[in-house]
Amino acid sequence: MKPYKEYKTVDLEWVKEIPTHWDVMPNISLFEERIERGHDELQMLAVTIKNGVITQQELLENSSKKDSSNDDKSKYKRVNVGDLAYNKMRMWQGAVGHSAYEGIVSPAYIVLKPREDIVSKYYHYLYRTPLYTEVSYQNSYGIHKDQLSLRYKDFKRMYTILPPLREQQVIVEYLDNKVEELDTLISTENEKIEVLKEYKKALIDQVVFGGIESYEKQKTDEIWLKSIPSEWSLCPLKTIVREVNNSRSDIKENEVYIALDQIESGTGRFSYVGGEVEFDSKVKEFKDTDILFCKLRPYLAKVVFPKCEGVCVGELLVLRPISKDVDPEFLHYLLLSPSFINLVNSSTYGAKMPRANWGFIGNQKVPIPDTKEEQKKIVDYLNEKIEGIDKLIEQTQLKISEVESYKETLITNVVTGKIDVKNLVNDRREVYVN
Repeated sequence: MKPYKEYKTVDLEWVKEIPTHWDVMPNISLFEERIERGHDELQMLAVTIKNGVITQQELLENSSKKDSSNDDKSKYKRVNVGDLAYNKMRMWQGAVGHSAYEGIVSPAYIVLKPREDIVSKYYHYLYRTPLYTEVSYQNSYGIHKDQLSLRYKDFKRMYTILPPLREQQVIVEYLDNKVEELDTLISTENEKIEVLKEYKKALIDQVVFGGIESYEKQKTDEIWLKSIPSEWSLCPLKTIVREVNNSRSDIKENEVYIALDQIESGTGRFSYVGGEVEFDSKVKEFKDTDILFCKLRPYLAKVVFPKCEGVCVGELLVLRPISKDVDPEFLHYLLLSPSFINLVNSSTYGAKMPRANWGFIGNQKVPIPDTKEEQKKIVDYLNEKIEGIDKLIEQTQLKISEVESYKETLITNVVTGKIDVKNLVNDRREVYVN
């Protein structure tokens, strides 16, 4: 990939030079605001940070978001194929995109109709680069970040670059193909991560309920357990641990504090905050051998073995082992297992904020290996295996980050003219034709 032969200096903060034959134009010369209402028969569209303009149906199908649109859509704005649309409150984060659909968007969005014969998809790529989102940020107004708004009257005064029409087409063609290729790679790597996570869950389930050696199995009367090793015993959880509720309304300096958003789902890993922190209501004290079990939305599997002392939010049950014959880390794996999580989740109450209660959890019978040594063997085995799986996940995540970074840099360099892709597109066409 080579640069253009000649460049010229431009008076823009976000880009210092562009190819000699490119221009700099105010946005008002490229786009006008489209305000057409009364088309509530058209499909709803959404403007996202990740993907730009998509249908609301696609958004709802692939996320936990709910339809927040009004029943009366007569004031919603029409979007034509080829228009750009952006979220006034999130343009500075990249919530802008070219629309491949005809539809309507919230009145809070801005719809941009191309004024001239331009390739609007080129500006989809340009406006989503870190360079231009910073320009959007600087031209947005509001007291706090969550209140920033980029009004059309401010957007139209912002400046942008204008390559010749033919080069806009070539750039879009090149980036469409390259981004699809990179996104396919990212998707493949994400699938690998999901496979590894599922394998880890299955491994925990298999070992905490079946051990690491060959055992003769016995059936159980517990509906959620088919069988357990015959040498193991079934005990109500409340005979092994007790709920501790030592609560207070203050946090000491540099004291470990664990909130729900600091706990990673399904792993037991957490980050903690020390010193001055903001929290609501009271906090609970925990010790290094306690197990913290989240009773809110238990399907998220937020179960922690902290190995330190500190305080946590009230939505975490603090479970303290009372039997010297039970290894607390083994208990952590048991309570983190998908089978136990599914059992607890089946007992929740409350539609919007489902919770479980200790009364149900404590009465459940759980399988316990007959010796603490056997429990420790299981813990050591799982620690070793999970460490290996987590390393593979981290390596894959690093690869994804590198590809994402490369994609962002590539797009920025191409749309700002640092790289000339005309020959690359022509070469691809020649290979295709031949």
